[in-house]
Amino acid sequence: MGVRAGQPVRAHVKAQRAALAAALGTGLLGAGAAAAAPWGDPNPSFEAFSLDPDAPVSSYRVLSGRHESKLGTRLAAPGPTGPNLRQMTTLDAFFALENWSRSYPISYQTLRANVGIDTAWALPALDARLPAGGGLVAQLGWFHESDHVTDTLDFAEALSDPRLDPTVFHDQFDWANFSSYELLRGRLRYAQPLGLSRWTLFLTADGRRYLDPINPAGGRALTVGWAAEGRLSLQLRDRTALYAAARVDRSHHGLDPRSVGLQAGAVPGLLRQDQAELGVDLRSDGPRVQLAALGRRGDGRGADFVADYGLEWGLGLRLMR
Repeated sequence: MGVRAGQPVRAHVKAQRAALAAALGTGLLGAGAAAAAPWGDPNPSFEAFSLDPDAPVSSYRVLSGRHESKLGTRLAAPGPTGPNLRQMTTLDAFFALENWSRSYPISYQTLRANVGIDTAWALPALDARLPAGGGLVAQLGWFHESDHVTDTLDFAEALSDPRLDPTVFHDQFDWANFSSYELLRGRLRYAQPLGLSRWTLFLTADGRRYLDPINPAGGRALTVGWAAEGRLSLQLRDRTALYAAARVDRSHHGLDPRSVGLQAGAVPGLLRQDQAELGVDLRSDGPRVQLAALGRRGDGRGADFVADYGLEWGLGLRLMR
């Protein structure tokens, strides 16, 4: 009798989970894409697949001896899931610690804190006109980021303008307000099974418009940015897949780093982050786990944006529930 009494509750929970999955996955990739999606579900968290350094996931990477770690989370509020419109709103946040030096085994030298509201929209009628199983999603979000330096002494020594005395730079630099900004991000993402049931192609295009900063002293004079990403996934089993992915990311800015006492960037006015990964995606009833070998070329993303790291190789771990 106890089991039977609990059945309506479990049925209600399952119905809620199904509705959430529909909003996050089926609703945002289209019913056809959900049926053909890898790993046997409608892909409720596309960002778990993404190389986007701003994705709200937890991760740890070692790049040519340089350590990076991130703790991210997402709260989802499903919207309409009807035949004409499917929509979802999320609160995204992450906290990242990244090193510019290869001398330390634990990431701690810079801090990135990012929070924002993202919305995703899909039109089932449009998906029906796409190639079989394809799904298109449009996203629009607002985000705030605040970057800080925790290892101020080494930062002054390594990244200040060589014409300045590092001690003078350290004493005069505005550490509290160094880097903070807001942005609007538009995103289009597309998922397409490739006819062979085990292969799926994911494509993403981003556009970013940086706004006047809430904190005028923290502006990095960022103006616009864009990114493009592609991923090819091969499903091996219901919960195991291999993938290959690449991402190109550019941010334009009008800040002369030397005007605030920093080294000039390798490409003035243009910040670059290019990445590529080969990895395995493992699913369970708990977190999704990705293990990858990766390569990266370009500038820092946070307070270390004036540093050109060149070509780096490494290993990465990514977690997302």
